[in-house]
This record gives sequence, C-alpha cells and structure tokens, in this order.
Amino acid sequence: MFKRILVPLDGSELAERALPYARILAGRSGGRLLLLSICSSQTAEGRWLGAYLENKRRRMHSWGIPIEAHCIYRGNAADEILNFSEINDIGLMIMCTHGGSGISRWYSGSISSKVAQESYVPLLLIKSGGIHEILPLPRLSRVAVPLDGSAWAEATIPYAADLVGGPDGEITLLQINETIEPRSDTLGDPSAEWDTYCQTFATHTRERTLQYMDALQQRLRSQRLNIRFEVTSGKAAETILRHTEADDVDAIVMSTHGQSGFSHWAFGSVANKVVQGTSKPILIVRPKPTVLIPDTVATARDRPVKGGAP
Repeated sequence: MFKRILVPLDGSELAERALPYARILAGRSGGRLLLLSICSSQTAEGRWLGAYLENKRRRMHSWGIPIEAHCIYRGNAADEILNFSEINDIGLMIMCTHGGSGISRWYSGSISSKVAQESYVPLLLIKSGGIHEILPLPRLSRVAVPLDGSAWAEATIPYAADLVGGPDGEITLLQINETIEPRSDTLGDPSAEWDTYCQTFATHTRERTLQYMDALQQRLRSQRLNIRFEVTSGKAAETILRHTEADDVDAIVMSTHGQSGFSHWAFGSVANKVVQGTSKPILIVRPKPTVLIPDTVATARDRPVKGGAP
C-alpha cells in the first residue's frame, strides 16, 4: 500500500493539482502525506517557500490525514527529490508534468521528467493543464495496465490494485502484440514469402498470448481483484493511447522496462510516448536493477501476484 506519499511543490497552483490525488490515495491507505519544496538557498525566496509550505500543511489539516512539510535549502530540485524519497522510505510520489509559475522558479516538467527516469519509487504523473483550465475532480477507480508478456510489465499489477483501492476498482489488463513492419527491401513490393512469415508470426504470437493470459488469469483468481482481460495488436504506444481514451480509464499504469515478453516492444520508448501523448494520469514503475537480471525473469513470472505493492 502507499503508506508514505510524497508531493513535491514549487509554490505554483499547477503543481498543487497533484494534491487531490494524494488526498484520495492517502485516505484509502491510511497513509501519511509528505509535502516537499526545494530552494537552492535560504534567501527571501527560500523563506517565502518555507512559509508557503507550512501554511499549506496547516490548511490541509482538516483532511484528517497525517501531513508533514519539508523545505530543503540546497541542491538541485530533481536530485533532492530523488534523495529525499529514498531516505524517507516513500512508497509513491505524485507530480504534475508542468509548473514553474511558482516563486521557486523550477520548471516542474523537466523536474518530473528526470525523476521519472531515475526514481525507483513509483511516480504518478498528473497532466496539470493550463493555469486557467478547470480540471475535473480526480477519479481513481478504473485503470489500464499495458502488458507485453514480460515479468516487468506484470509486476505493475499490484500497484494498479493499490491505485484503484483493491476489489472496489476495475483493472483492465491490455495485452498488446506489436505488429511487424515490412522490411525495407520489400517496401512497395512485399514478397509472398515475407507476407506468409508475417501471418505465421501473428498467429503464433496470438496463440502464445492466449496461453499467457489464461495462465495469468489463473494466478490472479485468488487475489479478489476486479480484472478485465483484453488482447489487441498494433503499434504499442498508439494502441495504448487510443484504447485508454476510448475506454475512458482514470489512469494508466506502466513499467519503464519490458521486452522480455513475446510481444517484443521496448517499454522505455513506449512509456515516454504515452506520457507525452496521454491526457490521463500515468503511474510509472521503474524496476530496480536486480529485477532486470535475465535469469530472474522466468522466476518472477511464475510467482503469484500479491494484492499490495511491495
């Protein structure tokens, strides 16, 4: 469960749009909310930021959630956020993808990008929209989890369960089989042999997909989660964006690594495209290096998925 939730703030209204999501998730988990601001020095700007953060904490007292406020007067914002999250055993970070209108003047888009690339703490990215844009009240009851048949992608399911509140929410497991592009030497004049190969590959992949999804369904049966299984094919990023918009999910949950599965799409580049292209909140889970050892993949894949995040 997300017992310790970190929300970095830069003094801007846009960055504060992460707070309603933090309130929902901390309330569900009975967790603690930590507010963090970074300023390079204890100047007038830094003192303002510290006062702003403490005032924000007091005003949020009525939420009935334990809240801490921390202001760090040194260093680079992204580096300090990463260090703070590791030292303080943070279970989830929530950030907006744009900000920078606050007095601290750090641009939250680039900050959140670096944090997403380097953090091993799950990061929920919220599209903040424009300063005058009125956003709908946050919902976190229906999420989509793109899969490629790999253990890395499957390992995000417990985080999806925490995001929707366990059996009360709905999780769509979306298995995407990447389509094969014609070889450059056959463009304009595809050979019958290549066409046959593509058809055979697609048939074989679909058979493996159905076997994998059936096995996954059996493993998840005891978890008491409300799960839908869907299988589709196409370009991974485009398919994820199209499906999640059409299905009107509340959020997307993705790993930053994959490609060990039979669908063979590179999660890192796909995740980046989805982050850039979606209007939905997206939970990014970056596996620790030990998980990326090839010999552990089959073992991890055979383990039952637990109901809560580690």
